[in-house]
Amino acid sequence: MQQALFQITINYTLAMLKQSVIRYCKRVLGWRYLLAMIFIACCLITAFIKQDTSWMTGAMAVIFTFGLIFALSLYLNNKHHVIGTFNALQNPTITFSIYQEKFALSSELGQGEWPWSAIKEIWQYPNSWLVFLTHNSYATFPLDAIPSQAQHFILQQVQNAGGIIK
Repeated sequence: MQQALFQITINYTLAMLKQSVIRYCKRVLGWRYLLAMIFIACCLITAFIKQDTSWMTGAMAVIFTFGLIFALSLYLNNKHHVIGTFNALQNPTITFSIYQEKFALSSELGQGEWPWSAIKEIWQYPNSWLVFLTHNSYATFPLDAIPSQAQHFILQQVQNAGGIIK
């Protein structure tokens, strides 16, 4: 068996994971979504003040409502998934093993190995990374647990394998 270049133990906290959910939602929705919702809200308020009961006001109200429902469901769905996984662990710790050609994750829930090409994207934040293996599924990697040498190696391997670093 191949020798791991780095063997890292990551301890998760609920606060850290909640922060990652908020970061994910903010980035997915983006400032344009917020701006559009504010614009629609202003239009609705103006229509209500003018007592406009046209179909346009009704359409704006529906669009605004669906926009709120979408944002709320995105947040609650991700929060439920992350907290559910966290609560399923008696010991919220994973072992992250880094090899030249692959990486491995293991916890009390199971283990797996993937080639570096499995990482589609990494979103970098000052104290953590959101690492995507699929478009909508991510893992939170707190940077205080990962040595800087390992961080540089991971980023290089992901880039070499075609992954996107943001």
